[in-house]
Amino acid sequence: MVFVHTNNLENGTELLRRSIFIYEYACIPTLFGSFSERDTEINLMDADLPENKGFFSALFRLMQISCMVGCLETSLCISRFLLSLDPIRDPMGILLTLDYFTLATHNFRYLVDLVDSNVVSNSYMDSL
Repeated sequence: MVFVHTNNLENGTELLRRSIFIYEYACIPTLFGSFSERDTEINLMDADLPENKGFFSALFRLMQISCMVGCLETSLCISRFLLSLDPIRDPMGILLTLDYFTLATHNFRYLVDLVDSNVVSNSYMDSL
């Protein structure tokens, strides 16, 4: 992010992509937790583990940089991926930006399906 803030976007983006590649390459089974619902096993990533914080942060920064340069489709895809890693807790606050990316890319069907799926809480009262 130092490169990005000093107007050296190319080097900053390259370092982010390299870090994400390293995280994906070094992915080990302890990075993933498991969630069981209705006899189906869903693998989720726990953002609270120290090994995973960097991965979540790198993806979030790549989503921000993609939005800054005008790649809204890429930002939407990254935000959907981040939300799918931990949809119940949403540790990076993806729901706050997901509607913007969805509406800006005219991908309305995804937003309607997400709200209808009841996978994520729509309001504070839903989570109680």
